[in-house]
Parts: sequence; C-alpha cells; structure tokens
Amino acid sequence: MFILAYIILLILAIILLTFKMRTKRGIVSTVFYITFVVYYIVVPLILQLIFYIAKGLTNSSAYLDIIQNSTTEEQTAAYIMTAGTLIVFYAFLNIRFKLSDKPINKNNESVYDEKALEKSVYTMGKIFLLIGGASLCMLFLELGGISSALALGSTIRGYRIDNAQYLSSLGAICKTLSVFVTGSFFCFYVSSKEHKRHLFYVTTSFILSVLYLVFESGRAAFLVFFGCLAFAFLKEHGKKVSWIVVVAFLGIFFTSSSLEVVLGNLALGRPLFSNLNYRMVDNVFATASDLAYPYANLLGVSKMVAMYGFRYCTDYITWIFTLLPERLFMSVGISIPSITLVTTSVSKYYLDAGLTLGGTPVDFISYGYFQGSIIGIVVNCLVYTRILRWIDMTFDKISNQYTILKFRMCFFAYSLITSNDLSTVIPSNLFLLIIVIVINRTTKKRRIKIENEK
Repeated sequence: MFILAYIILLILAIILLTFKMRTKRGIVSTVFYITFVVYYIVVPLILQLIFYIAKGLTNSSAYLDIIQNSTTEEQTAAYIMTAGTLIVFYAFLNIRFKLSDKPINKNNESVYDEKALEKSVYTMGKIFLLIGGASLCMLFLELGGISSALALGSTIRGYRIDNAQYLSSLGAICKTLSVFVTGSFFCFYVSSKEHKRHLFYVTTSFILSVLYLVFESGRAAFLVFFGCLAFAFLKEHGKKVSWIVVVAFLGIFFTSSSLEVVLGNLALGRPLFSNLNYRMVDNVFATASDLAYPYANLLGVSKMVAMYGFRYCTDYITWIFTLLPERLFMSVGISIPSITLVTTSVSKYYLDAGLTLGGTPVDFISYGYFQGSIIGIVVNCLVYTRILRWIDMTFDKISNQYTILKFRMCFFAYSLITSNDLSTVIPSNLFLLIIVIVINRTTKKRRIKIENEK
C-alpha cells in the first residue's frame, strides 16, 4: 500500500517541481524542495521496496531497524505529514513569490552598482579573515598547537562532549567564530584580482580554511567547501554541473565510511589509508543510514513529543541565547537561560531506546511538529519559505561572478532539511547570513537611488 502511495506522491512532487523550474529562478528554494523530495519521498519509497523484496535486512543499522519495525499507524502518520508539508510549503513559496516578486526594471536588467557590490564583498572577506583567522589561531594555541588541536578536533566535535573539558569560555567563542575563515575564502574567490594583495588573501584564507576543516574532522564540512569550489570552477568553464552532482553523489554513496576514516587519519597525522577496512557494502549501508534518519525521526516524532513535550514555537526566539557565551557571562555574575535543543531531545530519544548512536539532528518536518503538531509544521513552512525567498531574491539579481556563493547557499538549503534546529543552524551559518544581508543592502541602495532619479 505505502509503495503505491509514495509513487503517487513522487509523481505529484515532480509535477510541482516542473512548474517551479519554468520560472528559471529561485535556485536555493529549488534545491531545498528537491532535497525534501529525496529524503521524505524517494528514500522511504526505496526502503519500502527493499523491505518488500528482501523481506528485511540482515546488514542493517539503528535507523533502518526503526523504519523496518515501525507500525502501520506510524507509517501512515509519517506519510500524511510528508504529503501535507509538501503541499503547504509549495503553496507558501509560490504565494510569497507572486506577492513580492517584481521586475527590477522594464527590461529586467541589473541595476545595482557592480563595483560597489564587489567592494563590499571584498571588504567582508577581510573582516571575516580577521575574525576567523584570529579565532582559529587562538583556538589552536589554547589546545597546545596545530598538531594537538587537529588530533582533538573529532573528540571535541563529538556528541555529549562538554567543551569545558578542553576549552575556556574564550576558547569556546573562538571555536564558533573560526568558521568565518571559510567565508573569507568564498568572498576573496569572487573578488577581482585587481585588488591589492588579492593572491595573498586568497592563499591565506584557503590554508586557514583547510586547517579548520581538518580540525572539524567531519565529512559534511569538507564536502561542502570543496564541493562548492569544484562546482564553481566547472560552472565557470562551461561544464554541466548537474551531471557532476550525480557522479559526486554516487561517489560519496559508495565511499561514505571510508572517507570518514581518511579524514580522521589526516587529522591525527596517520597514513591516509591506514585502518581502511570498509567494504563497499559497508559504505552503502552507512550512506543509506545517513539518508534514512529524517524518515526515522518522522516515524518516532509523536513518541518524542510525548516524552519531551511541545516547544510551542519558542525555538524561533530562544536560539538567540545559544549565540551568547554562557560561561563568559557567568564569570561576571550574569545568568543566561539554559536551553535544551530539539536536537538534544531527538538524540536522547534514540539513546533512551537503547540505540548506541551519536547525536541525531532534527529534520525539517520533525522540527515543525515539535513546535506544535500540525500547526507547528505550517508555521515552520511559513518561516522557512520567508528565509528561502529572501535568499533567492538576493541572489537572483546578481551576476554569475558570485556563483560559488550561490552554490554555498544551495548547500545551506540542503542542510535545512537534514538539520533544522535554529540553535545550530544560525551559529554554523552566521557568516552566510551576513553575506546575504550585505549583498541585499548594497543592491537595494542602488535600486532606491535609481528609482528616486526617475
């Protein structure tokens, strides 16, 4: 029954996608929509087919076990939430675009000052390099040098690890801000080579970005950074990026766990391919598990809410407190409210169920459900259509010179499906939001000036 139901939903999703792509605009929201379809429709459909044909999996994982052992009621509820969210999100996205989209001028030509924008982005790069570079250097010094810091990176990043064991309050702030070095590289990459010391800034920001990525020791950050760089390079040289995306996805699908080991070896200074004992089937099931957890979350979200309660949309406000350095404020006698993240509740649900997993992010639909059941999902759709519309409207009007920034925003849209907790989304992508704000304000000032001249 569910196989046919998901096939029908997939056909509907493809029809809606074709209508959206006719506009040839809104690449960020399009990536978000496609990611939604993959995780909530394609993945469940494939898993349902596997379970039906193979009559169960012997080489499985915790997430796949949950899906395989779910009840008909849980699968029905997940399907209804998926179908409803698809329709509501698509409706909100199109309503907001139709109400607010206006051509920039009669000929739909760019009217912003390209030199002013390019100068703003270059200046942003220097500010990001100063903030991120200084933070990364201070972080490495506190951890005992570059080699010691790289060796500790995967440990500090781990779930349920208290950073206070390794970092002071200032060190924790530096860890958060060090991601700005990757933002500085993107800004310098799109800037004109005519700027003084341009090569120096590009090289320095690239080296610091690689050090930061090795310190993070995770596949996601590594793939996002170099994925953006590769896609931008290919796009700039007239290559078809869509086919490259498919090939890259297949490559990751068959090498997922092996790549994790290689990055860990790189951070620890070991030979890159030591302890590489994974077979291809292990990589396939690891990737399948990574793709399956949003659907697994959806099947168990009603139980999660029964255990930890609804959030009543407070998460749209309380994320601000997660940006504040709690230990630093406590040292001067100021108490900041302690916030339990939705991601923490989701992860605890799996641990309480006896599943030995690391942290599990909260997905897009589950995050909305936590805010207040069906109403919460509708509110979440409204919030994120607003964010995506704002980003699309900003990047639709700028030139292809900023392609790498567009690709980085596409990865951001992708991550909103798989990890939707605002308390983690905002800090890890703060430099991206600053870039969007600066680009939006720079181009808007020029538009207003032209309109006044008329």
